[in-house]
Amino acid sequence: MLRELIREWKRVKRTIVRLETQQRKLEAQTKVSRRGRKSMGPDERIEVSQRMKEYWRARRAKQEADPPPDAKTCPCE
Repeated sequence: MLRELIREWKRVKRTIVRLETQQRKLEAQTKVSRRGRKSMGPDERIEVSQRMKEYWRARRAKQEADPPPDAKTCPCE
């Protein structure tokens, strides 16, 4: 009976070591894939570029329509 338990204990221990090794490998792969930013494809890059150009075009147009007050005409003094 004792020999059977020792054999079973050794089998369980080998299984635990094997599972821990697999887990470490998976964690290492996961860490590598999560690092840095997601890279953009060419189509996505063009889409973002167009969106930003439109954003800045609208922002400049708004600034031209609503110029900031001059220091001379500022009512805060």
